[in-house]
Amino acid sequence: MSKALDIIKVLREQEDEEEGELNCGFAIVTDPQDVMEQNFEERRGREPNDKEWEQINKDVMTVERNAVAYLNKVLGQVRDEGHSDDDLIGSVWCPWTNKKGLEIIWTSREEEGHQELSTEEDRALYKGVSEIGLDAFSASFYFFNIQPEDMERLEQMFEK
Repeated sequence: MSKALDIIKVLREQEDEEEGELNCGFAIVTDPQDVMEQNFEERRGREPNDKEWEQINKDVMTVERNAVAYLNKVLGQVRDEGHSDDDLIGSVWCPWTNKKGLEIIWTSREEEGHQELSTEEDRALYKGVSEIGLDAFSASFYFFNIQPEDMERLEQMFEK
């Protein structure tokens, strides 16, 4: 029985190697400070004070954490690489067998524009965000550095 299990294990490993995974980068983007000020002023009739800015910054970090958790859940594996300018960037490893995850990458790739994280559709991504933060900013994400051969494979899958 042990030999049969070993053979099955080897076959599964070979299958995994053949399928592989798409590796690319992601960015989680929040509005720049001037847009946050404008949004806040439109909704509240004034600019945010220092205490409110502290809360907004905490809320941005909350959305970033929630977005990384969401991407990890739907894509397979992601790793937070830190900030580049104001964007949180990271790496993605999405198995080619994960059609839903691949479609998210395809429709949210850099060339197509950002996938908006709306408060209505993606409540989980804004979980823990204060009303102050909700009045100040929105967030989006996109994927970049998709290798040409992977882009061709995605095109074959999703452009019909």
